[in-house]
Amino acid sequence: MMMANKKLKLNNKGATLVEVIVVVAIMIVVIGGMTIGFSLITNTYTRQTKDTLEDYIGSARTKAKTVTADEWNVEIAKESNGDYKFTLNKVVKEMKADGSITSTPEVVDEKLVSGDVIISFVNDTGYKVDIDDTSSNLKIVFEASKGSVSNIMVNDVSIATDGDMGSMGTFTVTKGSFSKKLELYFITGKCEEVFD
Repeated sequence: MMMANKKLKLNNKGATLVEVIVVVAIMIVVIGGMTIGFSLITNTYTRQTKDTLEDYIGSARTKAKTVTADEWNVEIAKESNGDYKFTLNKVVKEMKADGSITSTPEVVDEKLVSGDVIISFVNDTGYKVDIDDTSSNLKIVFEASKGSVSNIMVNDVSIATDGDMGSMGTFTVTKGSFSKKLELYFITGKCEEVFD
């Protein structure tokens, strides 16, 4: 019995170098996979938000050119839970007997996008706004029958200074180190992705 215990103690040498290398290699693969997975998720959120913004702007432009209304607009607002709400509105204006004009917006389409991203906008005259809290929203107004951008409004106030809104604006959707950019040309109302 004593001999068996002595033999057992002699064979207990610990981990070999090969076993340590295998364990370290497995850890590297797992950590690398987690990092890549996190990056893919982050990039997916920025792309999803950029694609939704591009779709809504394109829809508003097309509808402004083809569907009768006094105004078509896209509104971007941040919800209290961190999601962004994109709203496509059709606006009909009516003149009252007293000469005042009332605007009646009709929500045509609405979508919530999550992912804790930040959307910012800057035009070529230098006006910049970050839509990063519930106190700021941005509205892109399209001119009826033409499809051009007639106004950009932040919290229902036009960004135009002395009647000049600029000729284009850039939207940037950011999450962490990932960002996607869209350029919006006011004269044509076209929107396209910009690659850095």
